[in-house]
Amino acid sequence: MNWPEFTSGVMGAIAGSGIAGVLLRAYISNSFAKKLEQFKTSLSAELFERQTRFAWLYTERSKGLVHLYRLLAIADKAFTDMLRPIQAGGEDAMRANIERTSKAANEFFEFYDENRVFFDSELTRNLRQLEDEYRKVWSTFVPHVGTWARGLEWAEAWEKLGANVMPIRIEIEQKIQQMLGVETQPLS
Repeated sequence: MNWPEFTSGVMGAIAGSGIAGVLLRAYISNSFAKKLEQFKTSLSAELFERQTRFAWLYTERSKGLVHLYRLLAIADKAFTDMLRPIQAGGEDAMRANIERTSKAANEFFEFYDENRVFFDSELTRNLRQLEDEYRKVWSTFVPHVGTWARGLEWAEAWEKLGANVMPIRIEIEQKIQQMLGVETQPLS
């Protein structure tokens, strides 16, 4: 073998390996690009599904929070009206106030119980505490059917409503506003 044949052989091997290398790189790059596109498509589909699910959940949760607060406001007003120190209308009006309060409180607690899966642990804890305090006010004011609360019982129930229920209600209101993304100003 002479020098030109050797050089030609080495040059051919280098050129062949270069072409093979280029072809191998092109094949790997093309294969990788296809798999990358499949992965991107899969991720896009999963992202769309999660965004849709989140949007639905946020909408349902928001509706539930708004309805919960509406029922809370109705129940709180009913308790306040029932316990107002100066009442007009006598026994019939008092019975109507008690029935309205009972209905409003039951609707509030039933809705909360049926939908608490949408509420976080802090709100759930506050709602349970509120339910307990409302029951204490109720049991102080309406001890027996047909027996009306007297002055001390009435005053005790009124005090419980203001001292025990109101701070919890404010916490619940602020938590609901936070969960809905509403800017709040601290109550002074």
